[in-house]
Amino acid sequence: MFPLFFRLAVALAVGICMADCFPGGGWWDGAVVATGSLSLLVVWLSVGKQAYRRRGLAGVAAMVCTACVGAWIAGEERKRIAYEFPEERLVYEGFLTDIPQEKARTYLCKMQVVSGVSPAGDSIAVNREVWAYMAKDSTAASLRCGDHLLFHARIRSPKPPLLPDDFDYASYLFHKGVSGVVRYVPSDSWQATGKREPLTWRQRGVAQREKVSALYRQWGFKDDELGVLEALTIGYKEDLDDTLQASFRAAGVSHVLALSGMHVAILWGLCSWLLFFMNASRTLRWVRCGIVVALLWGFAFLTGLSPSVVRAVVMCSLMTVARAAGGEAFSLHTLAVAAFFMLLCRPFWLFDVGFQLSFTAMLSILLVYPVIRIRLHQRPFRVRWLVVVTFVSLAAQIGTAPLVIHYFSCFPVYFLLANLCAALLLPWILYGAAALFLTMPLPGLHGWVCRGEEALLQALNGGVRWVESLPGGQVEGLQL
Repeated sequence: MFPLFFRLAVALAVGICMADCFPGGGWWDGAVVATGSLSLLVVWLSVGKQAYRRRGLAGVAAMVCTACVGAWIAGEERKRIAYEFPEERLVYEGFLTDIPQEKARTYLCKMQVVSGVSPAGDSIAVNREVWAYMAKDSTAASLRCGDHLLFHARIRSPKPPLLPDDFDYASYLFHKGVSGVVRYVPSDSWQATGKREPLTWRQRGVAQREKVSALYRQWGFKDDELGVLEALTIGYKEDLDDTLQASFRAAGVSHVLALSGMHVAILWGLCSWLLFFMNASRTLRWVRCGIVVALLWGFAFLTGLSPSVVRAVVMCSLMTVARAAGGEAFSLHTLAVAAFFMLLCRPFWLFDVGFQLSFTAMLSILLVYPVIRIRLHQRPFRVRWLVVVTFVSLAAQIGTAPLVIHYFSCFPVYFLLANLCAALLLPWILYGAAALFLTMPLPGLHGWVCRGEEALLQALNGGVRWVESLPGGQVEGLQL
């Protein structure tokens, strides 16, 4: 029997999907409110002396009510994002919400457009997120989070694809919270006002991430090793070469480059091990719990609060609290609670590929791995670790295979071999990254740590390319 929060999370996801298929307005909003109110009334009337007899009706009503909540919050999110921009070019004012991303000929600036000025001089309130591609020059390269800009351009709302099989870029941007796009802003069509917007906690994390990236460059990391190190530790993938990303995808270990449960679990294990001495009493266990949870969420803010990292941090936080309280640390209930509250806060995370792959992999591990775990007790101790990694990778791949085929139209054949290589090297790479900062006061030792970290990164990249080069390594052209 699936736990309560699992059923509620599924109902919430169904409601979000319904709202995405049927945009809100008019009779639809009224139907959602009426159905949710009726379901809530049924739940309330089912509580009493006959509650056990009516538990089935109450359960169905509770799920219907939760689905209506999902439809309502997703509808409100659609209203917050949707906006019809004027057809003519206007002067807009906005501020950057992220670090400019360097492209081939432009800089992608993600900004919050506050207002616009019409040709008649009237001010138009906008307050929407817009992606603007600025001309590539030294002035655009110097922009930072919080900088205010004035720019003269036409903002276009993303349009759906003409062919049904094409990538729906408009839907992708909409679910990211982007209301419009400026395809190109010449150098003479914008200027900085000199004002700066106070940074949010997330933007402060992004600023710190930029400082960490600068330190990596200062320590001598470059090319593929720099790109992989940034992706593995701070979730920044803009310096990754497209060919290397394709190699990781073909080998079946693209999840390694996307910060997820594996990275957070290693950090969680390292923090718990370093604070092992705080397990002597109940009070110290709760103090250790607070320290570990604070470190995990600090890491989440540093990496930009991606859905997969938030999922892993929420689960590890719940596990840490459960251990401190002496309860069950890891279960399907924990995963369901994380999914429920994440979707409640950010409903459109449901359509994020990283969110889907992360939760599907964990769900598959929780359901499939116990079926084959009994075989571990029949293996010698020396190979048990190898069997555990193999079975966990197999369980995760079983769950994510349909999504991989659907989104990428391919399937990696040697995923087990590539995952074993990654499982061997990834913990040491992350421990080495931590050692890079711990040994900064010791220049001699720090240099040796840098060279060791570089060798580990080269081994990981070389192993992935070798797996990719094996004959028949990837089945392409699959459709689901």
